Amino acid sequence: MWTYTLPLECPPKEARKEDVKVFRLVETIPSTGQDWVPLALEQKMNPPKTPHQDFDAFKDCCAHGLSVFSDINDVKAKRKRFKKKFKNHKIVEGTISKNDGVILETFSDSHITWWLQTNNPQSTFIEVKENVNV
Repeated sequence: MWTYTLPLECPPKEARKEDVKVFRLVETIPSTGQDWVPLALEQKMNPPKTPHQDFDAFKDCCAHGLSVFSDINDVKAKRKRFKKKFKNHKIVEGTISKNDGVILETFSDSHITWWLQTNNPQSTFIEVKENVNV
């Protein structure tokens, strides 16, 4: 049912299936499977040099989903805030369909956690052309 193994009680009961347009930061255009790996799995494959704080059950659940944003300005702000990690990342936009998994607004107004039920999440996403002079 889920693309990745999830912790117990994950995703939260409030998560829902919905068609929604979202934005995400990716390293490559076209994006590859590596751009669509949840943080929890990414850290298992490449443990950080400095360990992150222990997550509570909700944050751990969210780390097993993908971070996307409903507002392009918020994804730009995330890239700017975490310059070291996302400096060269591009923004893609696409639509999550009801068949792609479940979503829940988490942590900020436009931040959405997406728990995948598709093996090809990048299929509907295209690069957002940005004005580099801004």
